[in-house]
Amino acid sequence: KARYPLHFIKFEDDLFAAKTSWLREFSSKYPARIGVPFNCLQRFELVNDERAKLLKDAGCVSVGLSIESASPRIRRDILRRDMALTNDEIRDRMRLLKAHGLNVMTSHILGVPTSSMEDELTSLKLSSDGGADFAGAAILFPFPRTAIHDYCAAQGLLPDSLAESGVSLQQKSQLKGFTDREKDTQWNLSNFWPVMVKFPALRPLLLVLARNAPALSIFSLVHVLGKTYLYSRY
Repeated sequence: KARYPLHFIKFEDDLFAAKTSWLREFSSKYPARIGVPFNCLQRFELVNDERAKLLKDAGCVSVGLSIESASPRIRRDILRRDMALTNDEIRDRMRLLKAHGLNVMTSHILGVPTSSMEDELTSLKLSSDGGADFAGAAILFPFPRTAIHDYCAAQGLLPDSLAESGVSLQQKSQLKGFTDREKDTQWNLSNFWPVMVKFPALRPLLLVLARNAPALSIFSLVHVLGKTYLYSRY
């Protein structure tokens, strides 16, 4: 802080302050010793009134949380994410954070094997209903030596050649099992996602484009502009 123009900190720990006792100590010391506003990552299971207040008192501005999918089946059976919360509980914990003056950022995964357009739209609605200030959606990529890669291999969903070079989570799905139209729609949705969650009035138009337009490169500009604006504000 003494050496650089430090105005904001983004803690990239997958789970910031896992122990509430540690967070109590941090919340009492950080404002006086550092005092720089920050963003951190949390798990929905740990969100409660005390922790939200401690984060706010410490100087936290925004909290990132992973939803992945609003389908409990996909979370449990495909992504192997053991999150024993209902969608109503997820939504209510987002609202709890916002009630304490914290901005909420959520992340989702599109193009998960066996997922449908209905699943994607349910995920979008969950973030919107919870009041997410920024919601991002990446398209699933089955990185080798991961459980999802093994699942895709067992189900015959991997392409003959998995292009790992220059992989981006914003590229179209490489998996078999989705039609070209579905892959275009997933890609369009991933680009429109932040704007559709934060600005529901634009959602009908963007959904029509996502469902019917090809994967146009210009749509990535919508994502970049939306993310830049929402990140800088929230």
